[in-house]
Amino acid sequence: MYQRPQQRRTLNSVKPNSAFLNHNQQMPPPPPPPQQFTHRRSTGTAANNSAQHHQQQQQQHQQQPPSHVHRPPPRSPGDMSFGSNNSASNSTPNLYGAASAHHQPSQNAAYPQHKPANSYAAQHNSQNHYGEVRLKNNRGGSSGFSCGFFLLWTCLLAGGGWIYFNYFLLPNLVHDATKEEVEHTKHHWMTKYHTLQLAHEALEKSHVELKQTAEAAIVAAEKAQKLNGSTNSEQVQQLGKEVEDLNGQLEQERTWAGEWKQKAIGLEEHADFVKHQIQEFSKRRLIQKYGYRELAVELELNFGNDDNAWITIELAPIDEMPHSVFTFLEQVELGLYDDGGYAFHHNGEHIIMGAPVFNQLTPPDMDPAQRFDESGVASVLFQEYSYGYTHQAYTVGFAGRPGGPNFYFNTQDNSELHGPGGYAEDGSADPCFGRVTRGMDIIDRIHSLTGQMERGDWKELMPFVAVRWVKILN
Repeated sequence: MYQRPQQRRTLNSVKPNSAFLNHNQQMPPPPPPPQQFTHRRSTGTAANNSAQHHQQQQQQHQQQPPSHVHRPPPRSPGDMSFGSNNSASNSTPNLYGAASAHHQPSQNAAYPQHKPANSYAAQHNSQNHYGEVRLKNNRGGSSGFSCGFFLLWTCLLAGGGWIYFNYFLLPNLVHDATKEEVEHTKHHWMTKYHTLQLAHEALEKSHVELKQTAEAAIVAAEKAQKLNGSTNSEQVQQLGKEVEDLNGQLEQERTWAGEWKQKAIGLEEHADFVKHQIQEFSKRRLIQKYGYRELAVELELNFGNDDNAWITIELAPIDEMPHSVFTFLEQVELGLYDDGGYAFHHNGEHIIMGAPVFNQLTPPDMDPAQRFDESGVASVLFQEYSYGYTHQAYTVGFAGRPGGPNFYFNTQDNSELHGPGGYAEDGSADPCFGRVTRGMDIIDRIHSLTGQMERGDWKELMPFVAVRWVKILN
């Protein structure tokens, strides 16, 4: 019985990988072609031996290690030569009349089939299995480098974003939130303070009316006594009625005055609560920004031309004067004192007064007072005071009601004058928020610029002692 011979692969169907070919190394001889069976039926020992020989050859090809495989460089589909231009000398016809190369690998797992491709990319990717493994390894190395480079850039961007957020964006957001909260608290406190003032005014008016009613009742009673012996009984009855009416009005005035007094007491208690809340907020913000530590600032003063001097102010403990210290440091951080935005302009007998006024360092386009007003932290929200931190010599206090932005240096002990029940008409005290620890001789020099000071003197400094800058010390 005729058996169709097994079709073998040609060089057109297998494109060797040039990456594994060493042209300087001589190619080994190709393996012999497998046994072809004729139309005659083979029987007996010869047929068995031929089948076993063919099976052994297939097993040898399957077990051959990939590193021993050497293949010629790729050829075009029309080129059947193996390294020579003469394709006829290196090829033999098969049973179907097609040319075949000497080296025709058998169709087994070691020589996988590849379909021809029309494009260069497809032909490049249609190389043998071992060539593709090597290309994938190369792409893996490049991919690893790209991943590492991408991770490096990601870390740099993340680090830069963290630095920008913590050192640029977050402080601005915190400052805006703090300013908004301070403005809200200030508005709330001013509303309560206005209500308290109205209550006091109504109480005073009630006392005046009560006093007038009592005086009118006394006058009516005296008239009734004088007319007691009179024969005109109608007049006596009329005066008695007036006295009763006045007594009723007096009782109503007393009741109304008592109610307003209770309201005033309640408002004062609420005002104390609001003050305590403001202090707690200020203390919390100070600890968040600067930590729980002693705080100090340095000032550079200008006496005119290039005559400069420096002083250091140690601020009050945050447990004693948190709101005043917080307000002053907010002004410093905003740069409100810098570049001629502040100056000491007058000498008093007991103080050196400063304010945001024009001076020799102020630029022509700057309005120092307006810059403070637009900051939102020009003054404290209430007259904070601590009996543990009084107005001793060389201390610093806020002036005005409410205190700020004007502040002064005490040149003597002003604890009684600037404390509770001192010079202020409402009996409130000035906030004392710092003490000069370096540059006390500079304070004495400023105070001596206007000559001998008598009681009640108020002399202008010429020129002003301008502030060049103020900075917070670490």
